[in-house]
Amino acid sequence: MNPESFPGEHPNMYKSLEENLGNSEVLKSSFSIEDIKKSCTGDEDLMFLYSEMMDCCGRYLEDVCKLAQLDVKIKEENSRELAEERAGADEARRLLHDSTMDSIKILVRNMKQRGKDVDWAKKFNANDRSQYASFAIMASFQEIQRFLKEKEKKNGKN
Repeated sequence: MNPESFPGEHPNMYKSLEENLGNSEVLKSSFSIEDIKKSCTGDEDLMFLYSEMMDCCGRYLEDVCKLAQLDVKIKEENSRELAEERAGADEARRLLHDSTMDSIKILVRNMKQRGKDVDWAKKFNANDRSQYASFAIMASFQEIQRFLKEKEKKNGKN
């Protein structure tokens, strides 16, 4: 995931996320993406799997934002063409969601095998796709926040 590129095409969606979630109790999650990353640090394979998971999570968040923007357009324009585009985009999002779930499960399985803490993953129910979606969005949002804070510190020192 490259957080620097995320707001790109979706600055309004990101601003909305930040305004509605940034200072809210909603963002208090049962995990810290930084802690998960620290657990993987020092193990090349785990770091690779962590990076793959974060890439999937970031792509999933971006896809969700694109769909939300498309939904707004559909309401505004009441276009059959856009509705058909939405149906195709929804199928692509479903496939990406599957990949994201798989990447999370693969990381968890490998962390367990190496004796790493996976308490953060205990809440996942294999049959509840929404838990994985929430994790992907929250993990991406935490990474974006971390990146922006780092960037702010760097720019403040110049």
